[in-house]
Amino acid sequence: AASSLYRTGQIYESREDYEGAIIAYQRLSNDFAKYQIAVDSLLRVKDIYATKMKQNNKTIDKSIEAYYEVLNNYPENKKTPEVLMELAKFYKEKKGDAENSIKTYQQVIEKFEKDPKAYDAYMEIARIHEENKDYKNLAQTYNKLYEAYPTHEKADKTLFEIAQIYEINLREYKKKRIDDKTYFRLEKNNLNEAVKYYTKIVDNFPQSKYAPAALMKIGDILNTDMANGLDARLMYKAVVEKYPDSKEYAQALETYNKMR
Repeated sequence: AASSLYRTGQIYESREDYEGAIIAYQRLSNDFAKYQIAVDSLLRVKDIYATKMKQNNKTIDKSIEAYYEVLNNYPENKKTPEVLMELAKFYKEKKGDAENSIKTYQQVIEKFEKDPKAYDAYMEIARIHEENKDYKNLAQTYNKLYEAYPTHEKADKTLFEIAQIYEINLREYKKKRIDDKTYFRLEKNNLNEAVKYYTKIVDNFPQSKYAPAALMKIGDILNTDMANGLDARLMYKAVVEKYPDSKEYAQALETYNKMR
């Protein structure tokens, strides 16, 4: 009987009788609530509202209701992480609601930390922060991602992203007035954070392609921003000695020789 109702819903869908399909699927979910086919039928209801019917405020709200009907009734279902990911995306794309999108992605991270979707959820949250140019939260999100997945194949890239955010996007200058003249002084706190994360790459991932780039970045910050040529020279020397096959080698050698 359950499979017959599901087939009935499919037939209604093929005829573009979406109201009839929804009635069939909802009856199935009510009558056979303990079975996976009930979940699948509710997902069809969600898909009808979200992709089949003409999009307006009513169908968008109905789609969200359908998502929550699945999530509230089957919170431990194997498809729940995927449903949460879809709902988060739906909030962002259809409602323009970045706040609820982030909250929904966070549910994936908190409730399903061992599911591969959790990593994807971190990345989607990061993407939202980047789109909004919210670099402080972007750096924090990447840091949480690294702490959750320190051995991930892209962990070195994650650290490099964090370091670059602190070096470039969160670079700060403090305005100061002296004798009726305005001066801007470079604040070094975030640059120190950048150096910290670049150093983590060198220490934790010495074989990574990002390691010589991180050393160059540390050298440039020390030399240009912190007027510490002595330590900067050691960074360039490290690139020359440890990474002769890297693309950074030539620039490191040139800079190192100029500083001798």
